[in-house]
Amino acid sequence: MEVSAYGTSQYATSVTFNETATLEAIPVMGGANTPQVMTNEPKGTMQFSSIMTNAAQVTSLTGRIGKVSKADGTGPSAPQTLKAGALEAPTNNQMTNMSVSAEAGGLITISSTASYNGQSSFDGTPSTPSTAKITPLLAASISGTLSNVDHGTIQLSGMQSFSYTASQSFKEDKKVGSTTPAVSLSEGTITLEVASDASAIDYDIVRITGASGLCGENGEDERAYWSYSIDVYDCSGNSVYDIAHSGILEGRGTSASPGSPTKTTLTFVDRLPNEVFPDQTEDCA
Repeated sequence: MEVSAYGTSQYATSVTFNETATLEAIPVMGGANTPQVMTNEPKGTMQFSSIMTNAAQVTSLTGRIGKVSKADGTGPSAPQTLKAGALEAPTNNQMTNMSVSAEAGGLITISSTASYNGQSSFDGTPSTPSTAKITPLLAASISGTLSNVDHGTIQLSGMQSFSYTASQSFKEDKKVGSTTPAVSLSEGTITLEVASDASAIDYDIVRITGASGLCGENGEDERAYWSYSIDVYDCSGNSVYDIAHSGILEGRGTSASPGSPTKTTLTFVDRLPNEVFPDQTEDCA
């Protein structure tokens, strides 16, 4: 199914709309029945998974990270359109989750979830099967680099997979005399997980904290803050997708099995609103 998502066409492998309302029971003294009252307007979510055919399908989602949609459907991340077949979500939707991932030699997959106040609309027009030729992008090979101020740049050779995920939550403030709540970003995380041949990762360099632990000798924050970039190439060696960001190394692990190369997995996390690291260090409290 073709999904219209924020100005791009996504070729979905699954689509789900869910909408619920909250009912509250109001006990009445002397009454034989307990009336139930709807305390809020319906709330819904729209989720889709798709296969990637062009990079714009991902940038339309990453462009919404840390952004708030206005109730009228405008704002820094417009257009807000989310439509699958004859069903369309309200334009006040907020993207709460997105991810893009791939294994070397496999397809690049995308998923996204948005929440909204109100109910989806149905235009009554039957969905017309697309006649467009769908050519999925193949992640024939994946490469990456890590860099920080202490160790320079490290090449990640033999990358086996990556997963880039963003999740965010929003706060609604209701005002007297207004039916439209004011929405603001509450918190969020951006997570990158990469798996590479263990031979490419020096555990003495790619550490979760500094050699002396969480706090350095001079009181600096010794968490490992890294910049990273990931590049995905097709069978012809052309770059079909790339992403760059920064985050704290929050996890690492190594696994091995018979007949397979030893694999090291690294997990980097950035918080929203973005943490500030002057010179990539801070005082330890």
